[in-house]
Amino acid sequence: MDATWDQWTWFIASWLLHCSWMVLAAGFVFAVGTLCLRNRNASLRYRWSVCCLGLVSVCIPTASMMAYQPQPASVKPIASVVSATNDDPRSAASSSSVDGLKSKALPVSKAAVSDVGIASETIAADPSGLPSTHPLGVASEHPGDFLWVGNWVAIGYFTGLLVMLLRIQLAGMTCWRLISNARVANEPVLEIARRAANRLGIRQLPAIKVSQHVVVPFMTGILQPTVLLPASLITGLSASELQAVVLHELVHFRRHDHWILLLQRSVETFLFFHPVVWVISRSTERHREMSCDDQVLDVGVSNVTYAESLLQVAAFSAMRAPKTVVAAAGSRPSFLKQRIERIIDDSPADTFNDFAPRPVSGRPLVFMMAFAAMMLCAAFTVYGASVS
Repeated sequence: MDATWDQWTWFIASWLLHCSWMVLAAGFVFAVGTLCLRNRNASLRYRWSVCCLGLVSVCIPTASMMAYQPQPASVKPIASVVSATNDDPRSAASSSSVDGLKSKALPVSKAAVSDVGIASETIAADPSGLPSTHPLGVASEHPGDFLWVGNWVAIGYFTGLLVMLLRIQLAGMTCWRLISNARVANEPVLEIARRAANRLGIRQLPAIKVSQHVVVPFMTGILQPTVLLPASLITGLSASELQAVVLHELVHFRRHDHWILLLQRSVETFLFFHPVVWVISRSTERHREMSCDDQVLDVGVSNVTYAESLLQVAAFSAMRAPKTVVAAAGSRPSFLKQRIERIIDDSPADTFNDFAPRPVSGRPLVFMMAFAAMMLCAAFTVYGASVS
């Protein structure tokens, strides 16, 4: 059990280091591309963010292959070689000759006796006869001196991974419960959804349901996507405003954003420790919403009508404080203000800059310090033994 845990310790430490530099390289590519596309439309910037997200996801298996370095299969322990020799019938003849040589006195120097003693002590300390090597191929005379650092690195990573997995599990259970308790939308709402689907060229309409437990409209589900509409919006919005809201969600459905969101959450789960992952993820979320806004306007919806519908959604969500609240991505008041300003100005320029200087608050600072500490501990674990 200890040997298996030690192997996982070395593997996780090396995997973290490889992921760190590869994701940093992907972040550099993302930064260069984002700066080059800063004056282009939101749809193109969204596709670029998704491509960079896919590039980051490739780092996970690539780092695993780089971290895993098994011992060569051609190397066999001395004990197995000796056992095979004893079982060989051809060794019987040689053993008799060796017995005959025992009676003869052979001159042996003191240096040879000393060398034999040292070799026997080495074999006794390591029966395999091989140098002390940890599972990732870094040789060390005392690898156990560094395992305690790797143990804490592995425990910290697995703890964070468990928290992120629980986060996804709770979100999935919440969405499943909301879909189960929601009712199918009535015929007037379905007719509005059909007209919106025809304007977008969607042949098969996803499930449209109404829920009392949500405050903003959103689409959820992977295999069976469902658009959930707050019950308050059905009676509070006009037909044109409701159609603009439904159009926004159907754009997500047409572009298969639910699959991209699954990729995004998976990358966040396994690479939660890397700040670059969260920068790319935030950019993906914001450009996803802004590109949907642009496509809603492209099908002929008035920018004034669409802006009023977003304001109505924000007003209804602010009036309610239910126990179960599911907010769509990018629903913070500051970002909603930026979206409305883009819609009113009818400008494709991005008012949000991923690399704009911002005051460093306490939470990001603590996160950056924890990331630096984890990488230092992983480097100490992997490469510290090689210089001992």
